[in-house]
Amino acid sequence: MQPSLSHLGLCFSTVSLSNLGDSFLLPRLSHLGIGSSARSISNLGDLLLQPSLSHLGIGSYAASISNIGDSLLQYSLSHLGLGSSIVSLSNHGDSLLQPSLSHLGLSSSAVSLYNLGNSLLQSSLSHLRIGSSTASISIIGDSLLLSHLGLGSSAVSLSNHGDSLLQPSLSHLGLGSSAICLSNLGDLLLQPSLSYLGLGSSAARLSIHGDSLLQPSLSHLGLGSSAVSISNLGDSLLQPSLSHLGIGSCAASISNIGYSLLQPSLSHLGLGSSAVSLYNHGGSLLQPSLSYLGLGSSAVSLSYHGNSLLQPSLSHLGLGFSTVSLSNLGDLLLQPSLYHLGLGSSTGSLSNYGDSLLQPSLSHLGLGSSVASISNPGDSLLQPSLSYLGLGSSAVSLSNIEDSLLQPSLSHLGLCSSAVSLSNLGDSLLQPSLSHLGLSSSAASLSKATEIA
Repeated sequence: MQPSLSHLGLCFSTVSLSNLGDSFLLPRLSHLGIGSSARSISNLGDLLLQPSLSHLGIGSYAASISNIGDSLLQYSLSHLGLGSSIVSLSNHGDSLLQPSLSHLGLSSSAVSLYNLGNSLLQSSLSHLRIGSSTASISIIGDSLLLSHLGLGSSAVSLSNHGDSLLQPSLSHLGLGSSAICLSNLGDLLLQPSLSYLGLGSSAARLSIHGDSLLQPSLSHLGLGSSAVSISNLGDSLLQPSLSHLGIGSCAASISNIGYSLLQPSLSHLGLGSSAVSLYNHGGSLLQPSLSYLGLGSSAVSLSYHGNSLLQPSLSHLGLGFSTVSLSNLGDLLLQPSLYHLGLGSSTGSLSNYGDSLLQPSLSHLGLGSSVASISNPGDSLLQPSLSYLGLGSSAVSLSNIEDSLLQPSLSHLGLCSSAVSLSNLGDSLLQPSLSHLGLSSSAASLSKATEIA
């Protein structure tokens, strides 16, 4: 202990140094300039505290640093400049806290950092400048938090983070009177996930994320009075999934996505008063699946997709007042399956596909007021099976196909008002079986053709 207590300049304070052991204390309390505060440094152990409390400039506050262990605290509280706040650092463990609370500039808020563990908090609360809000950071772990929030009168709650890295996750939000709740994040990386939202009176809620990566998922939404809810994402990657939506008074709900990749899935939708619901996707890849739909007053529902690949499956549909429902797809590949349908007032239902490959299966149908139902195909390959049908007011039903190969089976039928039913085919091969039939008002039924060559 050479100059350990030199030039303290204490007025009415109490300095207690107990249970030091074999530690090295050189200038650790030099130039504190404490007014009427109480200093208690106890249970230090074998640590090295060099300029850890230098130039604090505390007015009438109580600084308590207890149960430090074997940590290194260099500039952890340097240049705080607190007004009337309370700073409590407890139960740190083996962490490194360098400029964790530097340049806070709080006015009447309360900052509580507890149960940190083995985390690294360097500039985690730098440049917060909270007005009359409450910032609570608890159970951080190995995370790095919160730069440049600049909130007005909102409440920020970050709890139960784990080993995540949160660098500028809420940077430049500029919220008015909204509430931001980030809870149960886990091991995720939230960099600019809510950057430049510009919400009016909406609520942004990100909860139960898991190991997902949310970078610019809600960037430049420009919502009016809508509600954005992103919950239970899992291990998904949501980059620009809702970029440039331009929704008026709609509700966007993305929940229970799982391991999916939603990049530009809803980009440039231009919806009027519709509802967009993306839920329970699983491990699917939805890139431009609903790009450039141009819906009027319709409802788009994508539910329970599984491990499917939907890239341009509904691109350029141009629906009027129809309903498009894609449910329970499974592990299929739907690339241009509904290109250029041009439906009038019909209903398109694609459900329970399995592991099939539907590429141009309904391309250029040109249906008028018919119903197209394709259900439970199984592991079949439907490439141009219904291409160029040109039906008038008929009903096309393809059900329970299983492992069959239907390539040009109904090409160029030219039916008028007939009904075509293909059911329970099995493992048969139907290539040109009904080509050039030229039926007028008859009914063609093919059933139980299990082993037809």
